[in-house]
Amino acid sequence: MATIVPRIRSTVSTVSRLRPRKSPTEQSLFPKDRPLQKYHSAGRLQLSSNNRHARACATVLPRDPPRGHGTAPPRSPSRALSSPDLSRCASDGAPAIGEEEVRALFQVWNSALSVGPDAVARCYSRDAVLLPTVSDVPRTTAALIRDYFVGFLEKRPRGEILDSNVMIGQGWCADFGIYEFTMGATGDVVRGRYSFVYVDEDGAWKIAHHHSSVMPEALLGPAPKPAV
Repeated sequence: MATIVPRIRSTVSTVSRLRPRKSPTEQSLFPKDRPLQKYHSAGRLQLSSNNRHARACATVLPRDPPRGHGTAPPRSPSRALSSPDLSRCASDGAPAIGEEEVRALFQVWNSALSVGPDAVARCYSRDAVLLPTVSDVPRTTAALIRDYFVGFLEKRPRGEILDSNVMIGQGWCADFGIYEFTMGATGDVVRGRYSFVYVDEDGAWKIAHHHSSVMPEALLGPAPKPAV
């Protein structure tokens, strides 16, 4: 028994000298003379302009349905596009344009209404999005845009801008405001809010985004006017 006790003590002493190996820390991975924040900044600088262009103009596809919960209902694909990046999706040599010329672009679209749905559809860019006045379906393809105007043009609409606000950027321009339509088929007059965003496509200004909606107070009742 006397010979066993020293061996146990020796083993305990050896175990007590063992130290757990520390996992690598942020300080060991990144030298003291170059903080972590600089690594992050350097990583951001490595993003090329081509990568940013692709991300700005990328198409976001619908998510896959959750596993074990059946098939998700179909959804229309949506495109992520922020207004400061519109110039990345337009041609680099876009022609210069002034405010009055931007307002005149509406008359190109307005005149096409009296020609037919094909003429109206040609006013939109290849990747245009139309959020129409009298349809719940976003029109995200040329075929869907044309389909909307097949029915809408039966009313023989004729538009007039009442209030216009213009913005101009590199390779894009926009017109926001209020317009009014007179329906030749019925005599009805409909006033609505609009937004047109135009991009230069193959040397011509095309509608990349068009949103139109009926004035809300006509449906919900008068609202207090701004005090400023």
